[in-house]
Amino acid sequence: MKIISVREIRSVRRLSHHHNVRRSLGLLLVIALAGCSSPQQTGTATTTNTKGNTVKQLLDAAHSTSVEQRAPYLRDAAALSLQQNDIPQTERILQELDVLKLANRESAQRRVLHARLQLKQHQPDLALTTLQDRQFLQDLAQLPAREQIDVSLLRAQALLETRNYFGGAQELVFVDPLLNDSERHLNHQKIWRALLDIPPTEIDRYRSKTDNQQLRGWLELATIATRNSSDATRQTQLADWLRQWGSHPAAQDLPSDLAKLRNNRAAPPIASATTTVQPRQVALLLPLTGKLAAFGLAVRDGYMSAWYDNQKRGGHPAPVHFYDTDSSTDIVPLYQQAISEGASLVVGPLEKQQVAQLYQQNLPVPTLALNRFESNSPAAANLYQFSLAAEDETTQIADIAAQENHHSALIIVPEDEVKSRELQAFEQRWRQRGGSVGAIAGYRDQQNMSQTIRTALNIPRSEARAKELESIINRNIEFTPHRRQDIDMVFILAKPAQARVIKPLLDFYYASDLTVYATSRIYSGYPIPSLDRDIDKVRFTEMPFVVQTSELKQQVLSTQPQSKNYLRLYAMGIDSFNLGPRLLAKSSNDGAFAGQTGQLTITTENVLQRESLLAVMRSGSLQAIAITESPEASGPALQQQPGVMPQPITAEPAETDASGNDE
Repeated sequence: MKIISVREIRSVRRLSHHHNVRRSLGLLLVIALAGCSSPQQTGTATTTNTKGNTVKQLLDAAHSTSVEQRAPYLRDAAALSLQQNDIPQTERILQELDVLKLANRESAQRRVLHARLQLKQHQPDLALTTLQDRQFLQDLAQLPAREQIDVSLLRAQALLETRNYFGGAQELVFVDPLLNDSERHLNHQKIWRALLDIPPTEIDRYRSKTDNQQLRGWLELATIATRNSSDATRQTQLADWLRQWGSHPAAQDLPSDLAKLRNNRAAPPIASATTTVQPRQVALLLPLTGKLAAFGLAVRDGYMSAWYDNQKRGGHPAPVHFYDTDSSTDIVPLYQQAISEGASLVVGPLEKQQVAQLYQQNLPVPTLALNRFESNSPAAANLYQFSLAAEDETTQIADIAAQENHHSALIIVPEDEVKSRELQAFEQRWRQRGGSVGAIAGYRDQQNMSQTIRTALNIPRSEARAKELESIINRNIEFTPHRRQDIDMVFILAKPAQARVIKPLLDFYYASDLTVYATSRIYSGYPIPSLDRDIDKVRFTEMPFVVQTSELKQQVLSTQPQSKNYLRLYAMGIDSFNLGPRLLAKSSNDGAFAGQTGQLTITTENVLQRESLLAVMRSGSLQAIAITESPEASGPALQQQPGVMPQPITAEPAETDASGNDE
């Protein structure tokens, strides 16, 4: 009989805060009894030996026996078919299994197969519904111990794929003591990746509330990794953690990034701890009425949400005064009014023209302008410029594409943006990284996109060669056009409506193997899966606040549904609040700040540069990915020399116009 340690029993009991106590202790009891059982007692619901059979053999056996004895064969056939990734066949087998009258254990196994199929079909929400069915949870105790463990791992996968990172981490921690040694290392990696996807403020909140010691240890470790501290401080904190949590599973299997830190090897730069210097009073200079009111109010609401969150967690944020900039043709008098009324920190203005008016004024207090003004002259000493500049994203895309070993790009851009600042920023950085541009395809509207992309990919030239060959040999030939072979990636500048046309057209014109990059402009900022499927596999830059799920974001969307259209400005407001103490402490140049808009660094000219996450659309669902993750496909060998800039390509005039507005 397998001996269950006191530590394992305590571990499972502690997890009862998240899981049903009966389920947690029941699974442990099943494992204990399994050690006393004969092999037949711990197997599946049937003693029929189906190992080594093909799907066809299993189906033939099922159909040659009585209805009452058919279920085990169909179950094993479905499992094998699913393992072979034959989705249509698996669906047919499960439909046949669904109509049978099943015992509790067989019914539970059938539901597990349904959940696995739903995950294969990229439907994690449906898989969770399947695994949380009340009858299934009752039947779960009938399954062998190993199958119950696998259900927990399956549930964790579904939670993580729905971006419920904390729920997934909880599930993985729950099942960890029940895994064998080889499985636990992989499980620890999954726990760690899940925790690092949770915003630091959320980690702090979970850590303060959990009474599960094993989970708390993981959260304490994640706090060290995500906290804005210097490497030296983090090394000290890690040493303290190891002393306190020496018997914790993570102490014996320390995540690689922290293991490097412990061994005094180079770790990614993290911002130094900022002295908590709070402003005496804050002035928000924003357009609260007029045509820009929606943007100003979104920034204000984001700022105040961070203000209230800080207060709720025991902070003492400074009082905030609001100043409406809409009626001010000259922002300077309004700024001076805010200073005379006691502001020691100014956030705003939002309009570029108003930032220009403050650019060389004598600014007595730190001023965080929410736009960027370009000038050859130096700005005022206290002026910090924080914008969501598109150029930051296009420059980052050039870096990412080069890092992912691409060399020659096809650029697809609105015709009137061929000379835009963001495209020029991309081209400049792309040349610096040794890249070249095979063509620039300028589209005027959705009506002429097809011809523009077709021409840019040299499809007409391929077709002309085929017709020439037919005329030479004087007979028809079977022919598939070929796209140009001197490009290995595509970069598009487009709004959502246009992007949802461009990507299918690229696939249609034989360019589905090319990696496609874009900026956040292609995404509306909130999920519309039925439409977003049309930009599947496109890799684009996006804010952490938009990509990740947090309690604050969910609260915003539930209480202010209209805010979904302005989430990026909302994130800007949150970062504006969190940047204030850093500016007052004059610690703005000590490293990167992990913000809701991205990783923020401040240049010597007091301009905030922003590095976004890399995201990808998969089955209409937005997911953050690592920049080092291999693209979906790579292109052919290159022929064009780096730095050769072609002339833009334009299609023939369209007969009709089409709207390119966002949804």
